Amino acid sequence: MKRRNQYDYLKIESHDAVEPVEATASWQITDSRHETITITTAVLPDGTWVYGYRVFWASGDVSSTKPSPSFGTFRYQRDANLHALGFMKNYLSYFTSESRDAIKNAEKDLLQTELNFN
Repeated sequence: MKRRNQYDYLKIESHDAVEPVEATASWQITDSRHETITITTAVLPDGTWVYGYRVFWASGDVSSTKPSPSFGTFRYQRDANLHALGFMKNYLSYFTSESRDAIKNAEKDLLQTELNFN
């Protein structure tokens, strides 16, 4: 069963058949000796943003994907980051409690940034 991302409304397009691209920016959500989460982003030639992620799990495993339009494309880097956090929130039970808190705090920070600009 596919889990719903609460930030799907931020997507402007989806290109499932487009290849991943190299990241041009990264945002490290948490860095601990147990688990590290990084969201990577890139701008496509049309000016839209895409994201990927890199997780160094507490178990020693690594999950990683380059920024890809398969997650959708976004008008702003902030929107891509929020969608990435929404994706991760669907799998919170897999993360350490420290990482769960970091994901939630990163989301609050991005949402608060929006309020500060209005």
